Amino acid sequence: MLSEKISKQEISKRTLFSRYIYPTISGSDEDVKDVSINLLSDSGSQVKTINADNEGDGTWVGEFDLSSVPDGNYNVTAVATDTAKNVKDASSAITVNVDKTAPVIENYSPADGKVFAEGTTAVDISFDYSDARTGINESSVGMIVDNIDVTNNATINASSASYNGTGLAVGSHAASIFIADNTGNNKKFTTNFWIGPKPSATTSSSSGSSSGGGGGGSTGEKYENIRVKEVESIYVTKDSRINYEFNKDGNAITSVHFDALRNAGTISTIIEVLKDRSTFAKTDVPGNVYQQMNIWVGKSGFVDPENVENLGIGFMVEKTWLEENNIESDTVKLYRYSNESWTALDTEVTEEDDEYVYFESQTPAFSPFAISSEAESEELTDEAILQSVDDESVISDGEPIEVKTTSSESSTFVFVILGGLSVVLIGAYLIYRKGK
Repeated sequence: MLSEKISKQEISKRTLFSRYIYPTISGSDEDVKDVSINLLSDSGSQVKTINADNEGDGTWVGEFDLSSVPDGNYNVTAVATDTAKNVKDASSAITVNVDKTAPVIENYSPADGKVFAEGTTAVDISFDYSDARTGINESSVGMIVDNIDVTNNATINASSASYNGTGLAVGSHAASIFIADNTGNNKKFTTNFWIGPKPSATTSSSSGSSSGGGGGGSTGEKYENIRVKEVESIYVTKDSRINYEFNKDGNAITSVHFDALRNAGTISTIIEVLKDRSTFAKTDVPGNVYQQMNIWVGKSGFVDPENVENLGIGFMVEKTWLEENNIESDTVKLYRYSNESWTALDTEVTEEDDEYVYFESQTPAFSPFAISSEAESEELTDEAILQSVDDESVISDGEPIEVKTTSSESSTFVFVILGGLSVVLIGAYLIYRKGK
């Protein structure tokens, strides 16, 4: 029979971010045969059910994929069946709060595109925000004004942030807020304003992410080798799960993520989709290459075991490319260039839709990368050798072999014949000696 309690593996924002929960069920009898685990809505209706795996130590573990489960509260229950087919329900359940929705910016000031009179040197900046599911993680809130981190001088709580910008000059200004909820979903919002007469040719940029177009920037990659460039910035705080999402056309990278171990302020991640091999790589990528790119996170030295851990990269590959090249999705790998060689990273398929297959890879650091199918090693077989022979030199029973050669090759050919005759003569001599 099943014990009266379902023990719960900690379900943290990291677990929810990876979209999986792993409830663990403990049994008190050795004759428990099967354990099923149910995911129930608040109303009691069954959302999902799975069979748990017997770990061999009196526990059963199940895996729930929450990627298609809507936001909400759910109960996880378990039912066990023993060898006599007796059924036992666990009397306790665990509650799972599924939250995949980012916080909401409700109000902000100044309004995007607002123009202040010339001579204005101080502007009150404020943002109101909320999160209906798990609430705002107050320690995650950060504010940037004109590329300067003003978080420590701002007034911040779980629902709003404000700052009095002073010493402002004539021209354009930008204020950004970075927030995350207690599940790790994050949001960035920017409002732009102007002090003094605004040139008619200038248009205010829309709030949102800081995605950019092509260009070399300061990464060191050759300008002419960059096909697409995309940049995202997030305010990084200690003990938070940081997830950069990318969606620009032509960029196969969908996300870059890690766990922050320290407060780091605003950290930008740059994706450079390349036309050819990275400038920093000295050798070509093995296998059938789908896309090559550079991925840079923060300034030099930021990606360090003391600052970040659990680094991961999400990417997608078109199904049409897989089909046209006769490639199975489980052979697709993300390769990383380091120490003058390419290494295939641990890669797994996470999901797929009508157009794409989605993957996840773990990486020790960020550098040049490439999405490629695994290179197949070619074995030298008799069949392969025969297939490589020229059509005019096919071996037929009872016919001489015609070998075409140039004068430069004739000496090698004669040497091969003499070598073959020597082997025959030695063999005949040994047989002769044995006969005697």
